[in-house]
Amino acid sequence: MIDTLSIRCRVLHLALAGELTVRYAEDEPAANLLRKINNKRSIVQTENLPYDLPESWEWARLEDVYKINPRVVASDDCEAAFIPMERIEAGFSGGFSFEVLPWAEASKNHSRFADGDVAFAKISPSFENRKSFIASGLPNGIGGGTTELIVLRQKEMLPEYTRLLLLDQRFIDAGSAQFRGIVGQQRVKPTIVKAYLIPIAPFEEQKRIVAAVGAVFSILDDIDSLQGLYSENMQSIRNKIIEAGIRGKLTEQLPEDGTAVNLLEHIAEKRAALQAAKVIRKTKPLPPVSENEEPFRIPSSWKWVHLSDLYRFTNGTASRGTEGGTPHPVLRLADLTDGRIDTSDVRELSLADSEYASHIIERGDLVIIRVNGSREKVATIYQYLDDAEMSYCDHLFCGKSYSNRISPRYISLICRSELVRKQVDPLIKTTAGQNTISQGNLGKTIIPLPPFAEQERIVDRIDAFLSALPE
Repeated sequence: MIDTLSIRCRVLHLALAGELTVRYAEDEPAANLLRKINNKRSIVQTENLPYDLPESWEWARLEDVYKINPRVVASDDCEAAFIPMERIEAGFSGGFSFEVLPWAEASKNHSRFADGDVAFAKISPSFENRKSFIASGLPNGIGGGTTELIVLRQKEMLPEYTRLLLLDQRFIDAGSAQFRGIVGQQRVKPTIVKAYLIPIAPFEEQKRIVAAVGAVFSILDDIDSLQGLYSENMQSIRNKIIEAGIRGKLTEQLPEDGTAVNLLEHIAEKRAALQAAKVIRKTKPLPPVSENEEPFRIPSSWKWVHLSDLYRFTNGTASRGTEGGTPHPVLRLADLTDGRIDTSDVRELSLADSEYASHIIERGDLVIIRVNGSREKVATIYQYLDDAEMSYCDHLFCGKSYSNRISPRYISLICRSELVRKQVDPLIKTTAGQNTISQGNLGKTIIPLPPFAEQERIVDRIDAFLSALPE
C-alpha cells in the first residue's frame, strides 16, 4: 500500500518552502504584503528560523498576520450556519456541512466565523486529525460552531494558502507537543498558535502554490480511493473468516472441553464469591438470551450470553489530579494505537489512594473506548498485556472477567465482528461531537460462548488465516 499521508506531508513541506513553484519578477514581495497587514512588527528576523525561504518570502508570527477569533455581528433573527465538530471532515479535504439556525442560537457561547475565515480544531484528537475548513457558502455569510475551534481572518492572505499552513506537519507537531489540559481533554495552547512562525509567500505565488498542491493531492485522492476499495475487499474477507470462527465452523467441538453451560455455572460461582466478599456489589443479571434473540445457530455445546454475564465494567477516573495525591500512570486514548495498547509514553496523574484503588487495570483486563470523536472507535476493545498496573482515564472502560476461563483474546476478537458492531452502533449516543456508549448498553451485547479451550482454538485458527492474508 502507498503511504499517501507521508507523501502529502512531504508535498506540503516542499510547497511551503517554495520548492514547487517558480518566482516571477512582477510578483509583489511578501515584505510589501506584510506591511499592508501589519506595518509595525510583521517580519521576523532571527537566526533560529525553521528553514530557508526564497528571497521574496518572509517569516512572520501567526498573530502578527491574522486576526484570531475575530468578531462577527448580526441580528439575532438572521439565518446563519451552525457547524458542530462532527460535521467537519478530518484529513486534507476541508469538507464540512451545516444546519441553519437563527444567529442568536448559532452564535451563543459558540465560535463565530464569516465567509473567507479559516477555522481549525484546537482539541485533541481533532487537531492532529487536521479538522479544518474555509468558511464559504454560509447563510448570510456567517456561522457559529463548536467552541473547540480557532478562527483566523486575513483578507490580504489567500484562504486556501492559510489552510495549507494549518495542514503542515510542522504546525501539527508544534501544537501537539505542548498540549494543555486534563487527560482526555487536551487542547493546543493559544500561546503556541500566536507565536507559531509561518512562511509568507507573495500573494500571486500563494495562488500557484495552492494550484500545485491541489494537483498532487488530486492524484493522491484517486490513489486513496483505489486503496480504499482494496481495503474494503480485504476487510470483507477478514469479516467472513471471523464470522466462520464465531459460528463454530473453523474448529471441532471436543467432548473433553465440556460445555458452555458448565462454564457459566463456574462463572456464577466465582461471581457469587466476589459478591459475598463484597469485592463487587450484588446486581440483578440480565435474563437469559431467548431463542428469538439468537442471531444464528451455534454448536450445541455453546451458549448465547450477554457480555455482562462474563465481565463487570467500570468507568475510568474522572479525577483531574488530587492535591497531595500519589503520582500514578494513567492510560489515555492516545495510548491506544494500531490495535494495541502502547504504554511507552503513559503520563502520570496525582490520585488519592482510594481513587487509584478503584480504577486499576491489570494484566488480562479489557480496555474499552467509552467516548470518542470517531464513532467507529467507540466500544473498540483492547487486551491489557502489560505486567505493570495503572489507572485509566474516563474516556475508557475497564472490563474485568469473573473467571480466568474466559479468553480475553476471544472476547477482543468477537467484539471486532460485524455481529457485535451491528448491536453496538445503534446504542452509541452523540452529544457535542462526542460519541459515547454506556456500561449498561455494552453489557447487553449478545455473543456466542464456547467452552474455554475452544475459545483459544478459535482465536488461534482465525489468527492463522488472517496472517496468511496480504497486508
